[in-house]
Amino acid sequence: MNIRRHLALALAFCAGAAAISEAAPKAAPLSIKPTGWPIKELLVDAPDGAKVEQKATSIFVSAGAHFSIGLARSTPRDIEGERKASLTNGAVVDTNSPDVLLWHQDLAGMLMYNFIVTAHIGKDSLICTGSTLDNQIYSKADCDQMIAACKSVRKK
Repeated sequence: MNIRRHLALALAFCAGAAAISEAAPKAAPLSIKPTGWPIKELLVDAPDGAKVEQKATSIFVSAGAHFSIGLARSTPRDIEGERKASLTNGAVVDTNSPDVLLWHQDLAGMLMYNFIVTAHIGKDSLICTGSTLDNQIYSKADCDQMIAACKSVRKK
């Protein structure tokens, strides 16, 4: 079998498996205590059992295969650059507002969604995205749940 076809079939299979979302778990406030940030403690409404991990200056909140967000402090200029860079390779925009960008791409016949949410905590701007560190492929329902979590980020 041709390697490209094999890869496309494997990606389509993985996308299909990842796109089957379960009912969204109940969200509860989760405390985040970032190190190296001027904000000492944040709260985010995340699914029960969510775990927090900090890598360098980014924070990741994950709960299973359908929920994983990354938070990072950012400047408005960097956020705008990130939004522009995301809209490449055939990305189709679903939502484009000042605080939320949701888009999808066709990956071997499966729709793959992702997003960027801008959160403002006092004078700090945060960028919140769907984390794909583990190569997850998200459905729109997955992204809707993660967008709601990103919008809930607040100072404790």
